[in-house]
Amino acid sequence: MTRIRNAAVAVTAAALLGGGLLASGTATAAGHPADPGDVWYTFQNFSTDRNLDAFGGTHAKSYNPDGTTDQEFHLVTGKHPGYQVASKRHPNMCFTAKGLNKEIALESCNTNLQSQYWNYDIKDSGSAFQSRKYPQGCITDNGIANAVMLRACNNSDLQRYLPLVV
Repeated sequence: MTRIRNAAVAVTAAALLGGGLLASGTATAAGHPADPGDVWYTFQNFSTDRNLDAFGGTHAKSYNPDGTTDQEFHLVTGKHPGYQVASKRHPNMCFTAKGLNKEIALESCNTNLQSQYWNYDIKDSGSAFQSRKYPQGCITDNGIANAVMLRACNNSDLQRYLPLVV
């Protein structure tokens, strides 16, 4: 693929890991997800070049890259396997799966809710956010300015997100 990603100053987390500039396992333990020393990411869809966005604070959406904190997230480890995806713009709000074919909600981070945990591999080629509660479902770009949805995982580029370090 020869397209250039919309990230002039962003760098993939995998590149930093490989170069020794970022320690692996940097997601913090359960607790406050917005500690200043933590790594923040922008997640860019591989197919559309749009970013996951928390604009409005109620649902995860798909928007063009705009450099705002609406598009910055932290991966938090906790009580369950996987990561919680915490918003920088809306502190203590995390992606929450509400069921297959439903919008991804932003709700108060709660380490006891399995619906807030996601499988995600930080790598240059991107990865899908697969729900731990609904393992058949992955976050899917649903069009610009629309809420992203939990759809059946199908390995499509609409379900693959590149981790760009902010």
